[in-house]
Amino acid sequence: MDAYSLQYLGLRHAKDPEIFEKAREANAVVLTKDDGFPEAVGRLGAPPSVIWVRVGNTSTASMKAVLAAQLPAMFGQVRSGAPLVELHDTDAPRGG
Repeated sequence: MDAYSLQYLGLRHAKDPEIFEKAREANAVVLTKDDGFPEAVGRLGAPPSVIWVRVGNTSTASMKAVLAAQLPAMFGQVRSGAPLVELHDTDAPRGG
């Protein structure tokens, strides 16, 4: 599966609705920490599917480890038709 940054796609300064629409046209998966995309999927439906990264502030190394460990399963859920998948750092303490 290919991955592209917004900058690579020429959407670095685009607003969320434009990004959502471009992803919809491409039947892409959006990987984001932005809570606007899960809301948009809930309101407008998929595509695009959204993998919502629910990991707090962390180092690049920690984020890479979380993504490496969990992304294959997340993409499996997307391939199975899930419009929204939440990715959590399973080792991080949860607030209450």
